[in-house]
Amino acid sequence: MDQIVKYDITKAAIGKMRTEFMALTIAGIDDKEGFEAVHNARMTVKGKRVEVDKKRKELNSEALSWQKKVNAEAKHITALLLPIENHLKHEEDVVTVEKQRIKEEKERAEQNRIQARIDKLAEYDAPMPFFEIAPLSDDEYQTILDDAISRWQEALAQKAEEEQFQKEIEEADRKAAAEAEAKLKAAREELKKQRKEQAEKEASLKAEQDRIDAEKKALEDEKRKAAEKEESKKAEAAEKKRKESLKPDKEKLIKWVEGFNTDKADPVLKSKEAKYILKRAIGDIEVILQDVLEYAEKE
Repeated sequence: MDQIVKYDITKAAIGKMRTEFMALTIAGIDDKEGFEAVHNARMTVKGKRVEVDKKRKELNSEALSWQKKVNAEAKHITALLLPIENHLKHEEDVVTVEKQRIKEEKERAEQNRIQARIDKLAEYDAPMPFFEIAPLSDDEYQTILDDAISRWQEALAQKAEEEQFQKEIEEADRKAAAEAEAKLKAAREELKKQRKEQAEKEASLKAEQDRIDAEKKALEDEKRKAAEKEESKKAEAAEKKRKESLKPDKEKLIKWVEGFNTDKADPVLKSKEAKYILKRAIGDIEVILQDVLEYAEKE
């Protein structure tokens, strides 16, 4: 049972001090009585606090001394008891450890046995989970294993048969592909031959056509040149005839221009406008006469 710790001051006394001292105030810097009352009250409270702290230290010192004695006695007793306890624990551990070893060895052997079953079934493509194989008896497991082996052998035989069938199909496909390739090659060669013959035939036809076209063009050129020569002769004759026919007109035109340029008295005009009009008319007439003369001389 915990001991009650007692100090020299009670909670009632503290409550009384709280009521009295918390009401104290200092009116100002000149309130000497108020300052003195507050100071005395603070010193009273401080004194009580110091007494409580001193008492605390005394009690802790006594408690620490007692604690050291209790711990020392407990350590002594423990030192006497531990060898006995350790001996007894060692004796127990020898048996406990051996039992645990045997148990673990049995469990490990059982796990190895079950894992061997799992691995054996896996060899024949018949996997089963651990928790399903574990409770099976040897006879039950053997039945499952025999069934797995039987199904595995049947699957092997079926696989071999399918592989053989696939090989036969592949061989047939290979032969068919080889025959098709040979036919395709022969067809290509025939087509190549036909194209070559066709190209040679077209080249021969083109050469013959080119020869015919060349002969036709040469004949046409010869006819065209003869026609152009005949036309040239006709044109020259017509030009000569035209010039001959124009000879009298040429002479007439020259004579007319010469007669038109004979001196004649210009009319006597008074107004500037009339004189300007006359001058312009004479200039225009001279230009026209010159054009007529040039035409006649050129002809």
